[in-house]
Amino acid sequence: MLPPEEKRIIKYLGLIKQLIYYSEKDGTRGVKSHAALFRGQYLDCLQVANSLKAGQNSKYRSKLEIGVHSNTTVFELRRLVGEHAARIYEGDSYIQNQPVHPSLIRLFRAVGCLDIKETENGKTLGELKFKRNELLTAYRRSVYGATKAPLLNFDKTDLSERARQIFTEWFITCSELEDPMDPNSRRLMGAQGALRFIREATDEEVRESDRQLTSMFEAYDQDRDGFLELEDFLSFWRASIFEKEEVVRGNLATYGYRYDLRRHPVDGMDINVMQLRQSTEDMPRLKFASTPAYFESLFDLMADTEVATACWSVLKTASTNPALYRKVLNLDREPGFTWSDIFQSDNIHKMLYVLQIVEALLEESAHEDSEWVKRFLLIGGFQEILNMFRTSLSMIGQAESLTKFEKNFLEQMLKLIKIFVLAAFAVEGDYGDNDVYEVI
Repeated sequence: MLPPEEKRIIKYLGLIKQLIYYSEKDGTRGVKSHAALFRGQYLDCLQVANSLKAGQNSKYRSKLEIGVHSNTTVFELRRLVGEHAARIYEGDSYIQNQPVHPSLIRLFRAVGCLDIKETENGKTLGELKFKRNELLTAYRRSVYGATKAPLLNFDKTDLSERARQIFTEWFITCSELEDPMDPNSRRLMGAQGALRFIREATDEEVRESDRQLTSMFEAYDQDRDGFLELEDFLSFWRASIFEKEEVVRGNLATYGYRYDLRRHPVDGMDINVMQLRQSTEDMPRLKFASTPAYFESLFDLMADTEVATACWSVLKTASTNPALYRKVLNLDREPGFTWSDIFQSDNIHKMLYVLQIVEALLEESAHEDSEWVKRFLLIGGFQEILNMFRTSLSMIGQAESLTKFEKNFLEQMLKLIKIFVLAAFAVEGDYGDNDVYEVI
């Protein structure tokens, strides 16, 4: 039975993960988890039934085949499906039309008959245990399924803040400055501006003599000068909501607004257009890993075995710590470099974390350039890992049994020793005065 304090910590750690997942419902801005550092298995043939273009050009393929690595996020998969679904094939070539927006794509997984949730956008296919030849169906998501946001304030005496903002934007679009030379002069909407607005809002053909237009000016042109000011325009919408709210919501929909008063995306728009957070730095997954107080506190809490498991789960869910990744990437190019800054021998959990970064860089080097591997070896990185391995064996040998993290730590070091030995013998040519394999 866990003590109350530990239960509370584990609960809060679970809430942090939920915050991260919910923050990515409308896009990830390319931010990934620490667990996604490794490419993982190549899923070379995901089968996707394409219902996104149902009833459209018959040249759109009804079945898509997509290959990705298992560290691909669900949101990235939605983007890829949207691109492939919008291709018209002509023989072996294709024309790429506007991709279906990821936020409009609903993915249904045949295994377990599961609808992949928007809160899983930031999860990798590996986390969701995707297999090769996985079967999926892609549907277009309804843009009107969102919860209705109020158009009026709490006591229903005026427009809500969001509704006022939208209607003000409309007024600015269809009005003109009274004095074009003075940007601070008042804006006025004349008959032509109102006519254009009504046509766009109702998607109907309206003439200047129609009662729909003339009655608007009769009721809301307070000074009878033939122009509507902003407050006149807002009064019109306030009254319209009181009389026929659903008609107003229909006008909003014509302008591309959902029931929650957010713009629904259009095919071809920026994939993160729905994401309220404006930069990668604002994403909780990265912010948590980048803030030293948050990041270090997790390692401080890991002295207890039960809490350690929950902390490690949060560390894998958050992004890789940028400062630590940069240190490992730059090595001796960092001012005042020492191995103790990278491998903290008194903290097995942080050493395991760093060893995973090392393995990820090794994997990346295998696909690109081995310069980093050479440098790591020549400044003594391999010997450092061997020394840690010997020290750990000596310390662990005195314990009656190994913890989960001790086992993972030893497994990670053995894996790296194997990779480095193979990488060293695979390197061709000279690096300085020595062949790299001689360094080992």
